[in-house]
Amino acid sequence: MWFVPFHILCQPADNRSHSNSLSRVQITPMDDTISASLRRLRPSNETPLPELCFATDNAAELARLGGLLRTFLSDTAATGPAVRLFGGHAQQIEALQRSGAGTIVDAYEKFGLGRQEDGRLIPGFQAQMIDGFVLYSDLHMLPRDIRRSNMRDAYVDPLWEGPVISSLLPGEPCERALDMGCGCGVLALTLTRASKHVIATDVNPRALQLTEFNALLNGVTNLEVRHSDLFSALRNDRFDRVVFNAPVGLEFKPANLLEAGEGILHAFFAQLHDHLTDDGMCWVNICTKDYGRSRFFDRFRDNRPAGSGKFRMLFLEQWRMEKGLKFRARQLAARLFHPGYGSLLHIRRGILCLQRSETGPAYEYRTPYFRWTRALGSEFGSRFVEWAIGQGPETARAAAPDSLLFLPAPDAPHRELALQIVQGYGAQAQPIYPVSE
Repeated sequence: MWFVPFHILCQPADNRSHSNSLSRVQITPMDDTISASLRRLRPSNETPLPELCFATDNAAELARLGGLLRTFLSDTAATGPAVRLFGGHAQQIEALQRSGAGTIVDAYEKFGLGRQEDGRLIPGFQAQMIDGFVLYSDLHMLPRDIRRSNMRDAYVDPLWEGPVISSLLPGEPCERALDMGCGCGVLALTLTRASKHVIATDVNPRALQLTEFNALLNGVTNLEVRHSDLFSALRNDRFDRVVFNAPVGLEFKPANLLEAGEGILHAFFAQLHDHLTDDGMCWVNICTKDYGRSRFFDRFRDNRPAGSGKFRMLFLEQWRMEKGLKFRARQLAARLFHPGYGSLLHIRRGILCLQRSETGPAYEYRTPYFRWTRALGSEFGSRFVEWAIGQGPETARAAAPDSLLFLPAPDAPHRELALQIVQGYGAQAQPIYPVSE
């Protein structure tokens, strides 16, 4: 049986101070609005998703646990029972104790990370290390299984794209940052390195619980969590950096909180300008659909309210779907949901980077960043994005390699790969809108 959980008390936004400490986020018993939300999210005919049991008073203990987990997860060649446990697989308690993971067994029981049954420790969450942070999320489920499950609106995905997105986030210091739709908090934690104060929001209360837990595991003290539907709890807040791992996929209408449909993007972009500082930047992980009579970026422009400001834009396209049986099936479905848009041309997945500006370029660039971020990391990825969003491909073509300070050193591994990416931007980037616009 899972422990009775504690959780985050979400105060009204107007009553919040901007302290940099997690200690200001209160932890209360299961009797307020988030507790009620957690109860409503529990399915009636399925095993409920586990809930964590912790309080901010456990901060020191959780930080020690995070250090121990980091020791195990740092060894990428390790294959012992503790590593298998972190991957979401039940392990014999005796084997864990023999391997030196006895403390972890106790912690799993105490904090609701797992339960003991017939001499085994059965995990309720999986753990991994990303960019130096130890993170817990829900156990892996296939998207189709999530879609069919009553747990779909409570499920917190296990960082499907988090590691890649984190490599493209800005690294320049700033005052305030926002991770919208924080999930387990991987992007929020990345933002804490360069931002004095980070706010992580989500409409799913289990996501907020996991984000705070992961912050405590990593000893992070400049992160705040808020329960918010888009900007509803952020009415008077402005940020230098905003990150939104948008819950939009191949669906044509909202299916669940992880497949919310294109409408959530239009609602987000309609409010974004009011929450960015004068030169603020935003990163959005999106899936877009272009039709014969309706391009996504035309809908982006046309659906934004008058006076909502302008942006510099850079869309890095990771992949596109435009042929094959699965795509043909989606073309047929598109005719039912959007008969006035014309034929579905393609579906694209990528990162849309925006910077608040009255003038500036808007370009798109097809590049397999899932591959090169693994080799080049955030040292290159974040600085390349900040450089490319500020200029067009003509400037990139004219730039001498020695002037690009974000390139690896001449004798460094992967310099040639980094140079290819920069040169590819100069040669292949295309305007999002006609030049006359």
